[in-house]
Amino acid sequence: TGHGGVAHGSLTLSQLVEQGATVADVEKALIIETLRKTQQNRTQAAKSLGISIRTLRNKLNEYKMDGVGESADLDEGAD
Repeated sequence: TGHGGVAHGSLTLSQLVEQGATVADVEKALIIETLRKTQQNRTQAAKSLGISIRTLRNKLNEYKMDGVGESADLDEGAD
């Protein structure tokens, strides 16, 4: 991942911790998994995460700049 952490894929929180994941890695994994569960609906994902849609968009843009491999999970989704 972009912060020198680990690739997260479908790892559990315990596995992320064991692999030395950073808070940024865990945050990214949570956002991507929430987007999957909401079928890429950013408005629903932001609400579920307790963040604004603007914050979610900023995080997604940051992940794209970091070269995140899950491009399908970060594509423009329905709001």
